[in-house]
Amino acid sequence: MNDRWHFEGFDEAYEIWKERDTPARNLREEVLDWFISLETNQYRRATRLSEFGPDWWWARAAETPTHAVICQYQVDEGRQALLVRNLATLRKPI
Repeated sequence: MNDRWHFEGFDEAYEIWKERDTPARNLREEVLDWFISLETNQYRRATRLSEFGPDWWWARAAETPTHAVICQYQVDEGRQALLVRNLATLRKPI
């Protein structure tokens, strides 16, 4: 089996998030760094969203003292695919 994971939906979710939330450059870079790390650890900073099903997760992709960028995604281990559904900036506490 292929060792590499593939990602679906991140580009679209990232662009929507950038336009909607207008994050600072350093926050955008932190989100990109987190996303790249998912190649080797699909569950980094993640919590299962059991109410959506066993393969749904959310994670804090980046943080500031007052906000966190949350990513909602689905992990398909059989296909080695990570399906990004949403990125959003939320005010703390979360």
